[in-house]
Amino acid sequence: MKTLKTFVPLGVVAFLAASFLFLDGWPFRSPAEEVDKGEGAPGLSRVARPEQNASKVAKDGPAKGAPARKEAKAEPQREEEKALRARLRGLKKDRDAYRKALGAALMKGRLPGDLLAEWRRIVQKDIFTPPPRVAHVKVKVRPGDNLTRIARRVKKAHKGNVTPTLIRLVNGLPNDRIRAGATLAVPTGRLAIEVHKESFRLFVTLDGEPILDRPVGLGKEDSTPVGRFTIHGKTRKPTWTKPDGTVVAYGEPGHIIGSRWMGFANDMGRTGYGIHGTSDPTSIGRSVSEGCIRLRAEDLELLFDLVPEGAPVRVLP
Repeated sequence: MKTLKTFVPLGVVAFLAASFLFLDGWPFRSPAEEVDKGEGAPGLSRVARPEQNASKVAKDGPAKGAPARKEAKAEPQREEEKALRARLRGLKKDRDAYRKALGAALMKGRLPGDLLAEWRRIVQKDIFTPPPRVAHVKVKVRPGDNLTRIARRVKKAHKGNVTPTLIRLVNGLPNDRIRAGATLAVPTGRLAIEVHKESFRLFVTLDGEPILDRPVGLGKEDSTPVGRFTIHGKTRKPTWTKPDGTVVAYGEPGHIIGSRWMGFANDMGRTGYGIHGTSDPTSIGRSVSEGCIRLRAEDLELLFDLVPEGAPVRVLP
């Protein structure tokens, strides 16, 4: 009997314990429900019950997805554009200040499409239609003069770097022919190049103000160097040296750098980088070169004639 008395209480205890566990549902609880029983171990997230999620949605509204994040990101851009337009409206009465403000915004990558078109229209009218609204002198053409001689005289007198092509463009000349006795407007400022890698744009500036912008291709894996350089070694019909050292003459199969080369130099000498053309126009706006800056053929030929040897170049990230 003593043995039976001992056995029964133990059996009852075991039965009650098993019943409690099954009634609580432990064998069928999901890990989520298990975590929800308490705060969980340190570093583990507590999973909310369905009713908790429902109350959160009712309180906070639906979760905000990617479109909402884009909307939040676009809001400061819209505010910045509104501020830019307001500032530009205040400058419209001062034509030169308005044009320069448009150009400054363009070089910062902040000019909307309609204002970009307006900047180009104003530059065409103000700078490339005589008389140009930039610093210049009036030169009377002498017998035997040509644009190269006139450019040389003005550069010597005013320390600028004007080119025959710039003289032709600002005077609206269809070609380089001029006649003795005519009067030409000759800019006295300095031409330079700026390349903005982030926007894949090249700008020609005159005394710091952009007068021309063109799309470019850049080096793969961010290989186009940033910094300050000068144009050194302008060459027509250049040979191309491949990365493996093979030299390909202009016009031969496999020559891919176009009809012009404008090399870069710095304090250490020639860098091996420069501006050239491309046999693949689709590479413009992309990072695919070995580090040089690519232009479309017509843009390269214009730049080559417009910007002189020794002109400063600045490449920005």
